[in-house]
Amino acid sequence: MCETLYYHCIDNSKYIYDLQRALEETGFKEVNEGLKFEYKLKKDFVESNFYKNGKLFVNSYEEKPIEEISKIPDTFAIMTSTNLVKKSSVSKLYEKIEEDNFIFDAEGYAGEDELGEFDFSQGSGWMYSINGTLYEGTGMSGYKVRNGITIYVRFTLSYGKDIGGYSSVGGTYGSLSTYCGRWLNGQYIDEHRWGQPQQTAAPDCTHPGEMSVTCQVCGDTKDNQELPALGHDFVETERREDTIVYVCSRCGERKEEPIP
Repeated sequence: MCETLYYHCIDNSKYIYDLQRALEETGFKEVNEGLKFEYKLKKDFVESNFYKNGKLFVNSYEEKPIEEISKIPDTFAIMTSTNLVKKSSVSKLYEKIEEDNFIFDAEGYAGEDELGEFDFSQGSGWMYSINGTLYEGTGMSGYKVRNGITIYVRFTLSYGKDIGGYSSVGGTYGSLSTYCGRWLNGQYIDEHRWGQPQQTAAPDCTHPGEMSVTCQVCGDTKDNQELPALGHDFVETERREDTIVYVCSRCGERKEEPIP
């Protein structure tokens, strides 16, 4: 048995739209134009404020054979080959969203002419800032506009981490506390605190090492350079009748060579 639920939402919430679409795609709900019901109401109820100003929604049960329900698609997992992101200038942002363990879906939006909450990721939505830097963290309708200020309205994909407004959301979301950068007006603003070049992987006799610059805040690296392998440092340790034995002073590798 499947229960059909009717929700009352302000401004036709996109959540309900996506829920209905997902149920239709997986076979839980048939595509239809809706149902009409006729009810006989008591006179005192018809004259009440609830009837005149409110809305009434009815739940019903509907049988759905299990064989008619298709497999739930795998699009709820992170899409690592999304052309929309890979071909754009925000591939770095996509990498951060993936590293932050957020679900990103390049096809998860209502339409080409609209952009709203939960489009593309669970952390998306509109945020406003004062003069482009101060995010109030409160509803825009309650903010009192003052002379001389400019209100910027921006769309975030990750609770404000990508536009500099994360500190105003009042919660902890994802695995990263910061992206060390902002994506504004089609440009990436680097806010890493880069340190000095350091050896991040030591070379040994047979394997190269690595030198890089590391961010002191998030641990990102840049300017990675390969350090060449050291090679063996063979030292003679023994002589036999016709053989010389050598041992590497660093790793202990042995080799034997004939006495010339």
